[in-house]
Amino acid sequence: MRYHLFVLVHGLWGNKSHFDYIAQELEKHRSQCDQEIVIYKAENNEGYRTLDGIDVCGLRIVREIHGKIAALKETGDVVKISIVGYSLGGLISRYVIGILYHQGLFKEIEPVNFTTFCTPHVGAMAPGSNISVRAFNWLVPNLLSLSGRQMFLKDNTGKEGPLLELMANKNSVFYRALQQFKTRILYANAINDKRTAWWTSGISIVDPFINIDESSSLSDLDYKYVESFAPVVLDAHADFKISNRPVSSQTVPEQPSNYWSRKYRWLVVALNLTFVMPLWVLWFIISGVMESLKSSVRIRRVMRENNAYFMDLTNLLEPDTDEATNDGSDIESIADKLDHDMEDAIHDRVDTLIESVWDAMTSKDEEQTAQLSKFHIMQSTEPYSSSTTSKNEQNYVSVSISDLSYFSKDSPMARNQIVKLYTLELSPSQVEIVKNLNALDWNKFPILIRHTTSTHSAAIVRNINDPQLREGKVVVKHWLENAVQL
Repeated sequence: MRYHLFVLVHGLWGNKSHFDYIAQELEKHRSQCDQEIVIYKAENNEGYRTLDGIDVCGLRIVREIHGKIAALKETGDVVKISIVGYSLGGLISRYVIGILYHQGLFKEIEPVNFTTFCTPHVGAMAPGSNISVRAFNWLVPNLLSLSGRQMFLKDNTGKEGPLLELMANKNSVFYRALQQFKTRILYANAINDKRTAWWTSGISIVDPFINIDESSSLSDLDYKYVESFAPVVLDAHADFKISNRPVSSQTVPEQPSNYWSRKYRWLVVALNLTFVMPLWVLWFIISGVMESLKSSVRIRRVMRENNAYFMDLTNLLEPDTDEATNDGSDIESIADKLDHDMEDAIHDRVDTLIESVWDAMTSKDEEQTAQLSKFHIMQSTEPYSSSTTSKNEQNYVSVSISDLSYFSKDSPMARNQIVKLYTLELSPSQVEIVKNLNALDWNKFPILIRHTTSTHSAAIVRNINDPQLREGKVVVKHWLENAVQL
């Protein structure tokens, strides 16, 4: 028997049940594969264990993969491997494949598909430098332990800086491992994903969806959809138009300022801090301290057992050797099972706090917003010219979503005043990550989920019984029929 192993890696505070729908649909496509499909949901990083760090979680999954391969070898050969990462699981997956590559596994097993759904490839640190952004970037990583610091690029896990920057280094084994896969696929929410917005999950310095939400009418938008998957999966290579077209007072009714509405959002943050933080602290006292200690023990144990990797990460920047450096033996579990109902409730409250901060931070003054068209998108039959024209002659740019992913500072695109409206204030590390990852050939698919604000959950139909997540079924269908190689 010849096997094609699909490894599914869940996200922060997640569990393997999040992949129930994807696994169910993947099972239906067995007949399309020359090899027997084997679906393996990683499970040693559930709940609090996801806070241990991308690297520690990654090494645990490496051991799970070695164990699964060893078990399959009793009845056949594993000839292909594909990885699917959701949310934080996508970053963990990128670490996993780097170690597998360093161990020489890809010389024996062909890497085929690498897919991420809603993964913060560029980190979760919000762009900008105002007070609310700085508050968000300080608060959230402190709630999410080492994994949070790594996602917010506030760690020194890498050679001389953040782990995510090391993982995007072209000389690292993590980058070389990505190059080995036949296809690299990513799905990223265009709207309402407070955890992983388009710019980070779509690996882009520009966010052309910044003024779109679930209430926006799409009748005047010039987006193109992938055939048969409208109106959910967007074509990232088709041109659309972004505009700075001013709206005259005759066409836009006078709108009162939403000053008090924005103040109310910050009041929600304050109430969440008042009620959520004491609850979180109480839980931390009851079980969090123990989990923190257990996490420290787990991290030290993994570091000790993988000394070759952690002692000098420069080894992971050197050319790979022919010999595997680790046998991937299992790490003994040291944590007792917690009360998952209580644990999930606390996680939900912390998520609510994080999202309320984000909602307040990103709220805009309607009087300012009304100065530009609601969508900043317009249809036009006029061809786009890159030549310099006056504002009266041209007030839009025709460009594809892919073209906006990355461009150099001295390029015509960077100098375009309209594009500047959507270009984000990323840190130098984030820009470097975007630049390097876009040098790889990604199949990018922006997705427009509009019937729920829980787009992060809907993208993979995280709860198979929730009808509000139904648009995610279109996403999974597209992945299986148009993207993944079986």
